[in-house]
Amino acid sequence: MYCACCGTQNDDNAWKCLSCGSVLARPGDAPVYHQQVVAKPPGSGLAIASFVLSLVGIVSCGVASIVGLVLGIVALRDIDASEGQVGGRGMAVAGIWISAITMAGWVIGLVLHLALMALWWPWIRMVTPGQ
Repeated sequence: MYCACCGTQNDDNAWKCLSCGSVLARPGDAPVYHQQVVAKPPGSGLAIASFVLSLVGIVSCGVASIVGLVLGIVALRDIDASEGQVGGRGMAVAGIWISAITMAGWVIGLVLHLALMALWWPWIRMVTPGQ
């Protein structure tokens, strides 16, 4: 009996290949299929940097998010142009979204802060002694 995986001839009563250790098929058994492992393409370093900087931007007043957004867009263009040779599309998209949301949040927060300061400034001047 020959092994379907490596082609080694084995004893007819053997249930396991002597060479590769795979299970041998007996007459009447269901055929044995071997799953082919396909390697994932390497991830994009720019996509990873975009994701990390977008998270750092949450605590850095959105400054790092600007760089994260740019790197995410560049990484996404590189990944799409590579035709499957470079991975990390999800990381790049996440970096873009987190950066955009973070920057929008900081801008909205700044506008609200300035608006509240403009509303409360006359009252603050009235109650502050020595002004």
